[in-house]
Amino acid sequence: MFVQSVEFIRAHATGNANGGNARGDISIYGQESNYTMWRLARMNLAIRGIGGQIAHGDTFHNNCHPDVVKPVRRGPDPEEPGRGGARGLHGRAAGPALLLDPDSGLPVADFGSNVNELTGRSGQQVLDAYRSKHGGFPQSPYWAHTYDGTAILLAAIREVAVEVGDTMYIDRAALREALGKTDIGGLVGTVHSRQRYGAAMWGAIIGDIVGSVHEWDGIKTKDFEFFSERGHITDDSVCTAAVADILLRDLPAAATLQEWCRRYPHVSYGNWFRQWTRHDSPEPYYSFGNGAAMRVSPAAFLNRDDLAAALAASDRVTAITHDHPEGMKGARATVHAIWLALNGEDPAAIRATVEAEYGYDLTRTVDEIRPDYVYDETCQRCVPEAVTCALESASF
Repeated sequence: MFVQSVEFIRAHATGNANGGNARGDISIYGQESNYTMWRLARMNLAIRGIGGQIAHGDTFHNNCHPDVVKPVRRGPDPEEPGRGGARGLHGRAAGPALLLDPDSGLPVADFGSNVNELTGRSGQQVLDAYRSKHGGFPQSPYWAHTYDGTAILLAAIREVAVEVGDTMYIDRAALREALGKTDIGGLVGTVHSRQRYGAAMWGAIIGDIVGSVHEWDGIKTKDFEFFSERGHITDDSVCTAAVADILLRDLPAAATLQEWCRRYPHVSYGNWFRQWTRHDSPEPYYSFGNGAAMRVSPAAFLNRDDLAAALAASDRVTAITHDHPEGMKGARATVHAIWLALNGEDPAAIRATVEAEYGYDLTRTVDEIRPDYVYDETCQRCVPEAVTCALESASF
């Protein structure tokens, strides 16, 4: 691209009716959400002596070059499938039907007049309140999903929490039960939850929302806002839901994962995985990225009575993309640890099993890991640390 740009400038320095007024230089702007790819892009520019402004971040949620890159705006087309006020889910507006907001240029979801039963607010009232407080539009197109999920969690906490002085105690088992019986009308339609599976799914997705605003911050403290107003679901929530769908309904793994990811195209997928989701005949690409572990938790809680079945389910949903031995191992170790926890094993037993079965070093404490740890998207440099954090945790 850069070579062709230089050739273009040379070819148009004269002629083409420009009177020799072609620009003699070019400006390079770029943005990349994947940390490794961002570093490679900067390195490639540097070794070729090319100057440029390559920002690190997600172009969808945070355009780092607003004066250079403008969003393409488009209004609703009632004749186009998936846009406008499509109806479904017991008469509620089916979602998400993505449109582009005329003020922000960001995709939004048209949920009609749906009302969240727990708060009594419609989608429009939520948006009006957000604009009134923040003077803009939510950064994520899946704001309604986040709103419904947060409302369900807070309602469950209100039901089970006990306050003693200035301290609030939330019993884990009681919270799981409260979340498991939740079944409400939300902004996105009727939100169903099942006693056995609901709490586990909500836990995975809530964790994703909470961590979404810290992914690139390198935060190393527990002192942070739990539910940030900037929180949103990421590719991990979408893929986790897809894995649950595959296993619950025994669907084709690759095709179902692609279908879910195409339904939510604007979350932060890795470059290789995004290409995989678009391929007509997808094949595994020998990945050992941590996405294998991020999405695989349903394999454990949908097979909590059968470890062999849980591990087989892990292999089934992982091998379609992350077929590198480290990718397969990272997913299996995650499922095995979750399965043991669901069946009442204590942290010491879980640690010993994961070390023995998968060769991970879990001897370091979180305090020993924290000072030197840097973001790493590989299973082998992420799963052991994540398991350690889970085993040391004392509460939500």
